[in-house]
Amino acid sequence: MANCLRSAICLIAISIAATTASLSQSTSTHTSEAQNKGAQAKNPTRGGSPSELRKEFDGISDVIPQTRNRPSQQPKPTIRVMTLGHESHGKSTLTAAITKILYQTGGAKFVPYDDIDNPPEIEVQGIKVAATQVEYETQKARYIHIDCHRHPDNTKLLTSKEVAMDGAILVVSAQDGPMPQTREHIILAREKGVKSIVVYITKVDLVDDVELLALVELEVRELLTRYGFNGKEVPVIRGSALMALVGKRDDIGKKSVIELLNTMDRHFAESKKERRR
Repeated sequence: MANCLRSAICLIAISIAATTASLSQSTSTHTSEAQNKGAQAKNPTRGGSPSELRKEFDGISDVIPQTRNRPSQQPKPTIRVMTLGHESHGKSTLTAAITKILYQTGGAKFVPYDDIDNPPEIEVQGIKVAATQVEYETQKARYIHIDCHRHPDNTKLLTSKEVAMDGAILVVSAQDGPMPQTREHIILAREKGVKSIVVYITKVDLVDDVELLALVELEVRELLTRYGFNGKEVPVIRGSALMALVGKRDDIGKKSVIELLNTMDRHFAESKKERRR
């Protein structure tokens, strides 16, 4: 009889264990379904079809920049320019100042004035002249800049068919105004087919009379118009290349050179793009 009682107790225990396991599995299933329903209620697309998942991420491209298949940056145009103007008006000082200003931003190697003012004989597009060739880069273009030491060297380049120039920087002293070589360089530049000229009136720190500065600018514009350029529209910047070179009077020094470079970008680089179209 004791054996029968033990057998009955074992059967009851097994039945209770089975019932408990079944209830636990059922509860877990209902809990999981409830959690899934709750998650779908908060985010109905999660766990959906691939097309539904794509819908969920459609708007992300409006916020995160696309890095794949991004078009490569357009190369900067190369612009060939010369400094023109009468001797001792400040051409070499301006060239040195440009390299110094751009050296500070990593756009050029600084070339001291003494190196530019005493250049060796070099070949410029196959023509031998005493000149300095400097290269620099702005936001919009790369420049190859020729600064000749003597007037005959400027004339030689401007009259050579082999030499191509995209633009010129005409340097005029505020003290003297346009001089004979200023006029000659304008005529030769026009005959050569130089399309773009930018004027830099330098040494304004030596002139206190505002009306005199205005008169110098007017004379330059009239001279450009007389020899075939659009004198009214040619950009004219007033400043002091020397002040920019020695780091004084930023209002007429450094700022004027930066203005000149920005003007060159607009006037030379954009003009070259238009001619290519």
